[in-house]
Amino acid sequence: LEKRLIIAKECHDVPGQRRAHGNLGNAYLYLDNCDKALHHYRFILNKYFFFLLVCLKDLCIIYREALTNGELMNDTTFIARTYFTIGRIYALKQDYDTSIYFHEKHLNLACQLNDSVGQCRAYLILSQLYKKIEQNEKANKYESLHRALA
Repeated sequence: LEKRLIIAKECHDVPGQRRAHGNLGNAYLYLDNCDKALHHYRFILNKYFFFLLVCLKDLCIIYREALTNGELMNDTTFIARTYFTIGRIYALKQDYDTSIYFHEKHLNLACQLNDSVGQCRAYLILSQLYKKIEQNEKANKYESLHRALA
């Protein structure tokens, strides 16, 4: 996986770098190395947001291209999945407040995308996380939202 990242960097293959970082993040997560996994997931998000900032210079052109190519929806889905994964990592590290932060960001995007599966997952996980930090009122709210959607 490291070789794929090196090759993607040498070829200036940005989508390849993104995939390599995602795969490395997944591999490190599987090996219980949360810090290295977070490094790779954060790299993905940082590159994405940097790309957006650079593109804002020509917002009109980019907006038209995004609409024509449907890239805006794909990027939002990708970011939602990445927020979900980062939230899971922080939950594994028992940093529940940060985990909640990322899962709520994931939930917001899932709602925007009308992704009922993503919403259902987010409600369940948020319910569990709020129970862990003994905020039972919020936990019950998300649990009932999960039951209503499941």
